[in-house]
Amino acid sequence: MPAPPMPAYNVPGLMRLEAHFLQANQKVMNTHWLKSNLNETSPVQMELIAGTYVNWWSSVLKTYVSESVTLTEVVIKELVPDGQTILYTEDLPVSGNRASPALPNNVTLAVHWGTGRIGRSTHGRSYFIGLTQDMVGGNVCNSAADIQDAYDQLRTTFDNITINCEFAVVSFVHANAWRTTPLVTPITGVAVDAIIDSQRRRLPGRGQ
Repeated sequence: MPAPPMPAYNVPGLMRLEAHFLQANQKVMNTHWLKSNLNETSPVQMELIAGTYVNWWSSVLKTYVSESVTLTEVVIKELVPDGQTILYTEDLPVSGNRASPALPNNVTLAVHWGTGRIGRSTHGRSYFIGLTQDMVGGNVCNSAADIQDAYDQLRTTFDNITINCEFAVVSFVHANAWRTTPLVTPITGVAVDAIIDSQRRRLPGRGQ
């Protein structure tokens, strides 16, 4: 990675969605990027995007999430200096509904976002939050296919005419230097690796 700080980019309509959770009292989050098809956005569109994410998590993903995990808020920021930001808490907090004992916070699955293009700059990754003991045997998650289907529903839910944006992978770095303009590539598919992964910064007292 190039030396910080990251440049102050000015990309109207490019939005960073942050989903904030509590996992066994540790603050953790996942982030996603969306690009407005109009190259501009508004609080109304941002609220719609946030509400869509909350509805998906509450109606689809929480089936596979430990009850020790709670979605507390969604924050959306436009990648513009002093750009618009919204904090969304409607119908929140919502907790997962798997009663099986939770695995340690660092235990996760890698969710790979594909774009149909070659190269690291056009591939994204998220890390699942809230695996439970009944979902794992040895080093393999037996619910990986179901979780993949759930994330594919997020992809197709975001890519609709009402929201009017593209779910995307965004690259800020090329050849170990900050890009002049971020590379935005629409997501076309998702794959979930069934082999257990680890995110140390999610352990209590780290990365908070």
